[in-house]
Amino acid sequence: MKRKRQWVKRAIHLGDQVRTFLDKRVKGNVDNAPIVGLIEFPSLWSKSKVSMAGASRGDHYILAALCGIYLNEFVRIGAQVHMLNPSDWKGTLPKHLVTKRLTAHMIKNRSKWQHFFMERHGVLRDHETDAIGMAIWFEKDRSLEVKFSSKRPITLVQRYLYRSETLTTTPLIIAIDPGFGGTGIVAMYGAEYIASEVFRCPR
Repeated sequence: MKRKRQWVKRAIHLGDQVRTFLDKRVKGNVDNAPIVGLIEFPSLWSKSKVSMAGASRGDHYILAALCGIYLNEFVRIGAQVHMLNPSDWKGTLPKHLVTKRLTAHMIKNRSKWQHFFMERHGVLRDHETDAIGMAIWFEKDRSLEVKFSSKRPITLVQRYLYRSETLTTTPLIIAIDPGFGGTGIVAMYGAEYIASEVFRCPR
């Protein structure tokens, strides 16, 4: 019971921080660009001992509940929402390779990431990496095919969509990598970086 009360309290705290971030982005969306919300949804890796151990503790269910809170916040602001499994956008790439490729992408497209380099000297924080990776992946291929890490494109399963409409103008992309240890979130106007945060809460 104690564990249940703890994670519910922490989920609400994280949800409040995400709400504040989203409201600020909506307020700054003066061009009324369509908003796309991306959430990395937990998936079970049967070959991973860590993943299986987490599943046996019920961690996947708790993380799914946190995703539901973030989904509700996206729906509240009228976003088109995509729930992505990690394999949808990065295949089986380990985090250190994702970080390496993201850093190379940022340096190559430095003009679009000026604020990021000025604010944080180009250093990616833990939990922020996957959020930025998802946003770049989506922006690079509006047809929702994986090209970021996979040689063979994989079409995203459409049942994960909330509001599916064709994007005819540059979208405001907001991606979330959920986690109780830290929730990473990034906002990008098309390929241009706007802001990112890593939200945490007291244990």
